[in-house]
Amino acid sequence: MERLIILAMLLVCSPARSEETTGVIDSTPNKAVCFEKTLSDNGRFAIGWTLRPKGKKPKPVDWSLYDPKNPAKLFDAYDWDPHSNESPYEIVDCVIDLKQKRIVDLPAENPYWPMKERGRFAVIWNKPFNGWQYGFVQNDYSYFTANLWFIAISGNSIQVIDLTSLLKNTGERYLFEKKLYPYGTYGTSFPIVKSPTSSGVTFGLNEAEIPFLMDIRTSVDDTAQVKGTISIHLADWRIFKSTCSTKVDNPMKDVAELAQAESTRKEIYLRLLKKLSPQQQVLLRKFQRRFELWGRPSIAEDAAMQADIYKARLVRDQSLLSTTRKMTEELKEDLKLPAKSVIIPDE
Repeated sequence: MERLIILAMLLVCSPARSEETTGVIDSTPNKAVCFEKTLSDNGRFAIGWTLRPKGKKPKPVDWSLYDPKNPAKLFDAYDWDPHSNESPYEIVDCVIDLKQKRIVDLPAENPYWPMKERGRFAVIWNKPFNGWQYGFVQNDYSYFTANLWFIAISGNSIQVIDLTSLLKNTGERYLFEKKLYPYGTYGTSFPIVKSPTSSGVTFGLNEAEIPFLMDIRTSVDDTAQVKGTISIHLADWRIFKSTCSTKVDNPMKDVAELAQAESTRKEIYLRLLKKLSPQQQVLLRKFQRRFELWGRPSIAEDAAMQADIYKARLVRDQSLLSTTRKMTEELKEDLKLPAKSVIIPDE
């Protein structure tokens, strides 16, 4: 599937604060830099990044090279390729406690950094309540969310949990419930900041509602979407509810040519049913039911799975149309026969 190249973006839920820090924080165990506009409401916590050596052999990072207006000056001085295990240095996203001057890692295979060209980064905090501060950090790579970190802070304790796999498993269930089968690659994202296309994360007193969006490429020019929300308890990040606003994909009703073919099949089927004996009627009903629920869909899905991902939907619909018309012709032939001569498969 073609990957959508997204320009680097940094999104937050609240306006910029006058006390935003863009310089190097002398934190423990490594120095770090805050991403702009990521401070929590109380001004104590922020999301940032650090560049550090892997192990003890590489030399410490010379942070005097860092220039907020030209981060490349620091980046170019070190070998920190995130896709190579051999690189002696690494960039790591982190939660920064500005009061305690310490950082907590946000582990990722594809971290975010200033000037990143294929990615999207978003941060949202709730207002502190009963001694707890909660936040979400969205790290997108290309067209999907690589990490959705949930941050729970109480006093000096900072917990970080990556919810991506847990939430993605819930979203994938709707792919099958809504019949939007991913014949090729699809991308799952969790757009936590409110926008024209997303409700954003909504905090309650003890829970948070997180939006999810699954893009499924159906052709070169078209994408199907599964959209919904997943609600978690803030105390233990356990999912307790999920919803999906996407309607069930039903090509036999939604595609005009298929709907017409299905209407014709049912008309011939009902005409044949009337002329058969009660025993034959039972067999015919079962046979047509198997065709509708298993036979026809199975043939169509097999055809789609073998097709190019950009043509999978088209191939599926063509298969549905072909099998429906073929069944209609078989019913028409049976309709010409005397009732006693009609043979209906009983399996």
